[in-house]
Amino acid sequence: MTTASPYATDLARRSRALAEQVATYGPRSVPSDLRRDHVLTCATWAFITDGFEGASMQAIAALAGVTKPVVYALFGSKEELFAAVVDRANDELAEHVQVAISGGEGSQLVPGVRAYLDYVAARSALWGQMFVSTHHHVVAEAANRLRDRQMAIVADALGRGYAEAGLTADPRQVEALAHLVGGSVDAVGNWWMRRAGDLPVDAVVEFLVTALAPALDALRSERAPSWPDPTA
Repeated sequence: MTTASPYATDLARRSRALAEQVATYGPRSVPSDLRRDHVLTCATWAFITDGFEGASMQAIAALAGVTKPVVYALFGSKEELFAAVVDRANDELAEHVQVAISGGEGSQLVPGVRAYLDYVAARSALWGQMFVSTHHHVVAEAANRLRDRQMAIVADALGRGYAEAGLTADPRQVEALAHLVGGSVDAVGNWWMRRAGDLPVDAVVEFLVTALAPALDALRSERAPSWPDPTA
């Protein structure tokens, strides 16, 4: 496994470490979680290197040192295997952003935006494959789970911001605002990655914060629209 991508290099290093763990067991005694982790890591490398269409289950099996039926038994299909890759990235991204925004007071927009952009930029090859492969329904469902998780994290951060400011917010407005913020960061982040890094991350973070801050301030002020009570 050799490539110039730091992300791919990290995956290769992790794959080797997992292979060493696997080798300490007999062929039929490898713990299922360890086997799954190893295959998933090898599959991630294959997908970012050869693309979703180019990566084959046979090649992934060979990388993991197993037979193709073993990969099918663990994941069911190439689409479900790729969806598992996306789900793991979803968990890692959520943890990365949560760590960045936890423990601070006031607006967590800057550290949250930076954490998101840093993560997806380092994994741009995977992100690109994810969004060109959503015609497969299981991949689309995984991508939707990722977006829903992102919006939940943003909504939670916004809710805490309202509470710290002593404000009571309509939960629907918090949810809508989460989609405004999360959708904007996601869209601009994808645009930025397509430009092959001709702008530094600091410039993109500054742009997003400058663009979004007025909306956040307005919706936390007396100018915020009052939505009708659905129970009335």
